[in-house]
Amino acid sequence: CVFTCVREMLLPAAQPRFRGITHIFIDCDDCLYQNGWATARRITQSIGAYTATLGVSKDRAYQLYKEHGTCLKGLLVERILDEAGAEEFLTEAH
Repeated sequence: CVFTCVREMLLPAAQPRFRGITHIFIDCDDCLYQNGWATARRITQSIGAYTATLGVSKDRAYQLYKEHGTCLKGLLVERILDEAGAEEFLTEAH
C-alpha cells in the first residue's frame, strides 16, 4: 500500500535512505502514466471486493466515493468502518 510505504519512509531508521526527498508524487488516477484506466479499474475492483466483506455493495462503495470524495472517507463518516479498520482497508484495497 502506498500509505504504508510512505509511513515507513518516515520512520527514524529509514530516514537516512530518504534524506533530501522533499516530494512524493503518486499517480492513482492514470494522469501521468495513462494505461486506459487499468490502474483505476483494478483499484475500484479491489475496493469493491473489500467493501463486500463489510456488507457494502460495489455500487454503494461508488456512491460513498461520489458523496465523500473517497470511499474510505464515506465508510468512516457513515461509521461503517472505524479508524482502526482504515489501515486494513488501505492495505487490502490498494
